[in-house]
Amino acid sequence: MADPVHTAKPMTVTTLVALLSFCAAVLSLPVWLYLFVLTALSWRTRPPPPDATRRLVCVVPAHNEEGGIAATVHSLLQASYAPVLRRVLVVADNCTDATAQRARAAGAVVFVRNNLDRRGKGAALQAGFARVLSDPFAEGIIVVDADTVVADNLWQAVSARLAAGAQAVQVSNLVRNPEAGWRPRLQAVAMAMINGVRSLGRERLGLSVGLRGTGMAFARQTLERVPHAIDGVVEDVEYGVHLGFAGIRVAFAPETWIKSDAPVRAGIALDQRRRWEGGRFALMRVLLPRVCRAALQQRSGVLIDLALDLALPPLSYPAVVLVGGALFEVLHIASAGTPSVAAPLWAFCALALVLYALRGVALSGTGLRGLATLATAPAFVAWKLVVARPWQQNKTWVRTQRPGEGPWPRARAAGR
Repeated sequence: MADPVHTAKPMTVTTLVALLSFCAAVLSLPVWLYLFVLTALSWRTRPPPPDATRRLVCVVPAHNEEGGIAATVHSLLQASYAPVLRRVLVVADNCTDATAQRARAAGAVVFVRNNLDRRGKGAALQAGFARVLSDPFAEGIIVVDADTVVADNLWQAVSARLAAGAQAVQVSNLVRNPEAGWRPRLQAVAMAMINGVRSLGRERLGLSVGLRGTGMAFARQTLERVPHAIDGVVEDVEYGVHLGFAGIRVAFAPETWIKSDAPVRAGIALDQRRRWEGGRFALMRVLLPRVCRAALQQRSGVLIDLALDLALPPLSYPAVVLVGGALFEVLHIASAGTPSVAAPLWAFCALALVLYALRGVALSGTGLRGLATLATAPAFVAWKLVVARPWQQNKTWVRTQRPGEGPWPRARAAGR
């Protein structure tokens, strides 16, 4: 009788690779299942009726924005709302140009802040919030960046959300220049995925949609209860998590929007990518364990979702793994004649990616050109991984150069 130990066939390379592919698919599945669920739920709900009764102040943190600050202030002041119920406060933070003068001439109240030891958007927001909260006028505070234009109904929509009981609000964050090239158009689709598809799905589930840095708003009581004491590069994400710790969810207001220009040239996009994703990676390492512990202790759905969102890597990383799994399946079918055991999992992941991307294109308003621009995504991912290396975090508040401002200066790119 043959000894089964000696007659067992050794594991082949193909079998070993198939096992690794299956493990990778299982590890990837939660990411794509999460995005699939949010995509399926990404349909607009009816907003609360318009309201124009809240006294609101819009805080605009600005660092050397003399070229565009007036347009932002004009956009805010021309939007529909009673002038006696709104104010615009520009925080001219460590500026070396005419930002303060131009903002004041455009009709804003200006607070000039000069503190070279504490620089950055977080510090500027803290100074602006302290200034607003020192006066009983404001019932709600809106934040927009200094390079944005806003929808005509921004003030009304924020007032309506606060009147309906929201303690924190995030509005749609859109790209203003998608026709300027493939890069802005691709970012328009990506923003629609992140700030549109995910936010709509999370809002339908009654979860916190998180904060995006611009186009966010807070009830006065929120900032008094949870002071904004954060100086990090991605202070918006971190503050959104701190609100979750306090049991406050961020509501989504897709009925209104703010728009800003996306970088056209690679040099500008590189700095922005390192600032956003590098900061997020650093925050994930520090904050994720704490969020997970709090979510389990409090059994909070809001905190569980915030932990999932914080742990979710930028789409390019799981997409690269998915492409690798798809290539393995092609090779496996070519050599063995049948798909591997991981094939159904990879097929579902691919379906989730396709649906998520198509929904993002639909929400971005870029139409067929946006759909065609998805073909440039592999080149963008390769550029990001090889050139941008977003894990090399930029820890300073570097002003992003605006389209049409001329050559990219190396000193500014270095944060000097």
